[in-house]
Amino acid sequence: MIFKKITLSLLFSPILLLAFNQDNFLKFNDSKITNNEKIKKKSNDFKLQSILIDLKNKKKDRKDLLLKLKRLADKENSEKASFYYAALIENINPKESIEYYKKAIFINPLYKEAIYNLGVLYLKLNNKNDAISNFVTAYQLGVKESALPLAELTDNKALYKEAIKNNIKNSKTLYIKYLIKELSKNNNKEIKNEIGKYAKEAYEDRESYIFYAKYLFETKKTKEAFSVLSEGIIHKDVDSSILLSSIILKTSPLEVTKILKNINTKEALKLKAEAYYLLGDFKSSLLNINSYKTAIKDKNIEDESLIFIYSKICDETNYCLGF
Repeated sequence: MIFKKITLSLLFSPILLLAFNQDNFLKFNDSKITNNEKIKKKSNDFKLQSILIDLKNKKKDRKDLLLKLKRLADKENSEKASFYYAALIENINPKESIEYYKKAIFINPLYKEAIYNLGVLYLKLNNKNDAISNFVTAYQLGVKESALPLAELTDNKALYKEAIKNNIKNSKTLYIKYLIKELSKNNNKEIKNEIGKYAKEAYEDRESYIFYAKYLFETKKTKEAFSVLSEGIIHKDVDSSILLSSIILKTSPLEVTKILKNINTKEALKLKAEAYYLLGDFKSSLLNINSYKTAIKDKNIEDESLIFIYSKICDETNYCLGF
């Protein structure tokens, strides 16, 4: 199976159930354990709750608390402590996080939150096959959120629709992207209408502004499209800021620098470099080109417009000496 290249780390979030009420912890069948084991289990749950509360309140050193959590996971063979420890160290040590998610699942093979989280982590690490395996298992265990990454990874229209039905965050946006890809293969009115339908719904839900704006532009409703983008900017939607800036770049470069002032994605940096060049502020243009190079982690810029701007500034000034 061939998967399309995707970046999902910001779209699919792990489940970190920082719930401190005993009733909110996973329930297991206690009928087969002794009273002493029940007492020990309650004691371990109390220790875990205490650590999690301290982590949440930030009253104690985080490293010490994580070490206590790890010791609890290892010493008491606690699936809950293993789960929370894994979730809390994902960004620090993903390899160890995988180890402790697996430990939690080994202790309790039906630990659906751990299975789902492990799928998300595999996806962040671009291990799509293991991600799919975990998402399928989590889906079978009733984790509704699993439908969306599975849909994205396997291009499954039915799963997209299920995710939308269950109001999973970003489901409409990702479904629109799927439909746009399908439209490139089969340009028909039905798909276009469906894109328009879900683009409007995503806009109304404040999930996405740009798809509805683009749809309005395509249907010659320019005024409404600009209104949608303006609303997106008010709600600090980065994509709206970039799309509007790209449209007005040639006519209103100063406005572009204002709109993108605090946005430093590679697309925004490129637009700011072009806007400052049009305004004659060559130093600011070069600063944004340099930041763009850092953002793409490449010393060699391939973007033709930025290459042109850099060359023109270097030919006409001595500003390039410092870059």
